[in-house]
Formats: sequence, structure tokens, C-alpha cells
Amino acid sequence: MRGANNRHYLLNMPPPPLMALMSPARVRRVIALIAMVMLFGMLVIGTRPLQVRVADPATAMGDSTRQFWYISIFVMLILGSQCYNNMQRLWVLPPSMALVLVWSAVTLFWSADPGIGMRRLLLTAILIWSIFRICDELGFRRSMAALRIILAVALVLNFAAVAASPVAVHQEGERMDLNLVGCWRGLLEHKNYTGALCAVTVLAFVFGGNHWRLLPRAAVLAGSSYFLYRTGSKTSMNILLVAIGTGWLYLLYSPAYRAFLVPLAMVAGAGISYFVTTRWGVIVAPLYSPDQSLLTGRVVIWPVVLDYWYDHPWGAGFGSFWNVGLDGPVFRYNQDWVARLGNGHNGYLDLLVTIGPVGLALVMLAVFVSPLTSLLTSLTLPRGAAAWIVSVIVFAFGHNLTESTLLDRDALLEVHLMFALGQLAALLRASGEAKAVRSKGAVETRGGADAVVADTNAAMVGGTL
Repeated sequence: MRGANNRHYLLNMPPPPLMALMSPARVRRVIALIAMVMLFGMLVIGTRPLQVRVADPATAMGDSTRQFWYISIFVMLILGSQCYNNMQRLWVLPPSMALVLVWSAVTLFWSADPGIGMRRLLLTAILIWSIFRICDELGFRRSMAALRIILAVALVLNFAAVAASPVAVHQEGERMDLNLVGCWRGLLEHKNYTGALCAVTVLAFVFGGNHWRLLPRAAVLAGSSYFLYRTGSKTSMNILLVAIGTGWLYLLYSPAYRAFLVPLAMVAGAGISYFVTTRWGVIVAPLYSPDQSLLTGRVVIWPVVLDYWYDHPWGAGFGSFWNVGLDGPVFRYNQDWVARLGNGHNGYLDLLVTIGPVGLALVMLAVFVSPLTSLLTSLTLPRGAAAWIVSVIVFAFGHNLTESTLLDRDALLEVHLMFALGQLAALLRASGEAKAVRSKGAVETRGGADAVVADTNAAMVGGTL
């Protein structure tokens, strides 16, 4: 009885004085905005800024402070979004993304280390849900305005770190790779992370940064481009150009061509599948080349991953191949520096070796195929917003050819990709509501219907806070 009374009190306790002055919807938005700042603040600054943190494959320990921070954000969003009063606010994930998480959980039944795999999956699921919930609550315009401010502040902090501390530049003896020496990393742990951060900053200000004045916008673009150059992150630099080009092509794309898109995609998919199936031996032959300098040494890493997958076609289980202790799967196939890397420097191979071909296919569907299909066929999505989402998806797709961030918990690019997909889900949901309003308005007077539609279109990109 006392427990029931306590629960009744907690759910009906008076709000803080400031919150009492705001409507429930505005309170939810304020809490979502705070959660967003906390999330990206942890990504950029972390728990130990300017310190080198290298994962220890012998312990497989995580960062308890970081985990507590993300769980706190999750709980704050659950309570602040008043999900206990409206359970529909819980269902923010697209079915394809939910299916990815369900299958990942299934793979834990044969996981090489189900305890570690479960911990990593829970953290991944918490972060994905939190990001989609933030996007759903804030709307596109509010969340993108906040994102650009966060990215600009992060850029300033990284420049300040380089100016204030030599540790913000990779030093000799810091890591095994001598090619890192002299590369800028700022506050982040590795120059490749900083390179990805600079690249997504450029994308955020190239597409849709029109609300910023010309001089500040140009300063952010120039600063992030220069910092990206100083990181020496070749993958981010090369893929960024492709992402920008693809985004601009999308701006020129007419949805009227969508009738040709599905047949073209089917033919292209069939052709690629046939080529990969018939030429698989030729494709993987360079990976077993004696020249270990190809692709900056990645030809030494990928055969280890493929050899394990050949022997375990269902995978090692989610998050259960790298960094699970000295008895982990990778140490059965390699005993040198490759086993201590922590990832396979290819997001698709890492998914293949953990959640198997079924999981990889589900991820490709949820993260690339389904979103791009919606973007290319929709007649109602705002063109500028959609171009930014396309550029982020393309950047993440190319980046994971030589790096590994897909479904990797709080990897910076993984979070940014989920943020873009969350924005797309929110825009599609608002678009569906707009269609419903238009259908309802069709039976009303023309003036009244036009007013309702105009209000709904404004809601698609978010109003004022």
C-alpha cells in the first residue's frame, strides 16, 4: 500500500517552479534539449579529455562513468517525456531498426561471451532509442539548430585544445602506429574520430546552414575543413567529398523519376549479387596478399575476421568478437597486434563476424536501403533537410569501408548516423500527419484547410521552443 502511495506521489508531485510556468509540451522539449546537449557533450569531451584511452583486450572493461551518464539520459527522457502517461511516445523506432536490435539479442544465445555482449547491446539500444526520442520531441528545426551550435562549440574547443596542450596532437610513443605522429586529435582520443567530427560539421553547415549569417557560417566551414586536413584522416576527407556531391545531386533530383528507381535498384542489386557470388575469390584475394602495406595495413586485419566467419557462419554474437578478454575469439586466430586493435576497421565485416549475414542484411536494410528509399520516393520531405540526411548516410556508408562504427555503441559517427535517421523518422511521421490533415481539410472550406495545412507543414521542421 505504501509503495502504491509513493508511486502516486511521484507521478503527481508538483513540478519545479520554472517548469510550472511552461506547458507540458514545452517541458518535454526542454528536457529533450538538455538530454541532447548531455549526449553530444559526452561524445566530444568524454570523461577524460586530452587523455589517451586504449581498450584493454585482457579485461574487456567499459567506462562505468560513461555508462551511468547514458543511462541517466535514458531515464531522464523516459520520465521527462511523460511516457507513463502516453505509451505511444515509447514507440519511436522504425520497425526495421527494432528488428535489428531483436536479432542482435537473439545472437547472444550463441555468443562467445553473452555477458559482455548483453552489456554492449543494452547500451547500444539505450542510445539509439534516446536519439530517436530526442529527434521526435524536438522536431527537425530545433534539433538541427542545437546540433549546429554544439558542433561549432566542439570545433572551438578542439582548436583551443591544440593551442593549449601538446597532448591534443598525437605524439611519438603514444600508439603503435608511427604514422599518427603530428596528427591533430583535439579533445578526442584518436585523429580518425576527430576527422569524422569535422566532416559531419562540414555537412551540417553545407546543407541547411542558411539561418547562420554568412561570416560565422564560412568561419565554421573553413575551420572544420582545416582541422580535418590537420587530422590526416584520409578516409573522412575522401568520403566527405563524395557525401557533399551526393547531397547536391539529391537537391537536383526530381521525385518524378521514382517510377524508374525500383526497377533500376532491382537490376543493380541483382548484378552486384551475381558479381560478388561469381568473383568472390578474386575480390578477397588482395586480402591475403604478402604486401601488408595495402590499404594502410588493413589487408592484415580483414583475413583474421573472414577466417573466423568461415568457421562460424552465424557469427560470434553481438559485441563478442573484439575486446572480450584474452580467451576471446580473435585471440584464437591471431596473437599479434591485430588481436589488440579492438575492431576490424570495416564496419560490415565486424557486423558479419558478430551478428552474421542475417544481422548484416537487417542492418543494411534499416540503415541504408529503407531510409534512402524513403528519401528518394517521398514527395513531401523538405528538400534541404533530406539532402543533409542523404549526405550523412552516404558518408557513414563510405566511412565504414575502412573504419568500424555501425552499431558500435557511442561511436561518434554511429550516434550522428542515428541522429540523421531519427530526423528522417520524425519528418516522415510529420509528413504522414500533414497528409491526414490535408485529407480532413479537403471537406472543409478552402481557407480553413489551407490554414491547417500551412500549420502542419511548419510543424514538420519544428517550431519555436
